[in-house]
Amino acid sequence: MKIRIISIGTIALSICVHADVSVLNVAKDTMLRSATTVDEADLGGATTAYFSKTGARVIMEFDLSGLGQTVTNAVLKIRQASNISGAYNVQVFPMVYTSNNYSWIQGVGTITSGSDANAPADASGAASYRYRFNSTTDLAWEDGSGTVVSNASAPALWGAEIGQETGTGWASGTYSAIVLDAATIEASRTSSGAITIGLWDANSVGTGNFQISAMEAATAAYRPVLEVTTVAGPSPYEQWIGGYNLTDTNVLVDSDSDGVNNLVEYALGGNPTNGTGDQSVLPVSAIVVDGGFNGVEYVYRRRLDAAARNLDYYLELADDLTSGSWTNGGYTVPGTAVVDSEFETVTNRISSDGVDQRFIRLQIQITP
Repeated sequence: MKIRIISIGTIALSICVHADVSVLNVAKDTMLRSATTVDEADLGGATTAYFSKTGARVIMEFDLSGLGQTVTNAVLKIRQASNISGAYNVQVFPMVYTSNNYSWIQGVGTITSGSDANAPADASGAASYRYRFNSTTDLAWEDGSGTVVSNASAPALWGAEIGQETGTGWASGTYSAIVLDAATIEASRTSSGAITIGLWDANSVGTGNFQISAMEAATAAYRPVLEVTTVAGPSPYEQWIGGYNLTDTNVLVDSDSDGVNNLVEYALGGNPTNGTGDQSVLPVSAIVVDGGFNGVEYVYRRRLDAAARNLDYYLELADDLTSGSWTNGGYTVPGTAVVDSEFETVTNRISSDGVDQRFIRLQIQITP
């Protein structure tokens, strides 16, 4: 029987980046009006909150813990709930994370523009609690090192601006979509699993108090949301190719022009930059006569974690290359042997009994 070994075949099935869009509702929101040394917290059952250039600011928290992939885009959507004809400016800042800072709770009263008569008291009803830092829990705001800051307007409490919208004519019922810095959202997702943001006019562009609908708004569509786009992080293949300082992630590219594409190099343990063809990792074959078996033994390398990497290896056989078709069958796998911490060898046997010739090829397939 004539045995012909055909070059290794590769199949890449629909390798693409899949993006998911999640709409996150506000986990909690409140409003702060800062004096020189005090802060007042509000909202409770209020359906609107306001910000201004004079210290009034809305703060809200979003739970990011349910996002399992890398954040690549984030848009804060808020509904304008008042009418002001002049210029407006909305800036968004992330609160520095400490356990104290993120343990704030919503107020139980309602502060309205120009009045603190309904500011929340503490559990005992002490009116002086209206002038505590952190809602009704009396936990001091802190900077990143845990040092208490004077009030919620202290610059050390807030990170750099992560989004802004400026315009003219704040109109009730109009929606604003403020693009936020995705890297900041991603960093919060992987560290604290949440982000508290503050909204105010830090550049003193606007005049007056600009109201937005709060999470307590009766109509769900009025409530603020954070629309987040996520994608899977680098695949094992992308991490491997990046380790060689290559940026083209097309698995069928032959980066070093040695006649072996990058998928084969990856699957068999080659180097996509050395240009030598990596002969030592390519399959080998030999005629074998052993205990009644007559035929070919074909051995190839396979990654030990091939399934986790979405790699599949298999042989295909054909009787001729003109009218015949390739089939995944007609061979046995008598055993495997571990090579090192990453690879094993797979031994295949193809019988020569009853056939005049046989063509053999190894297929390597990667799926998303």
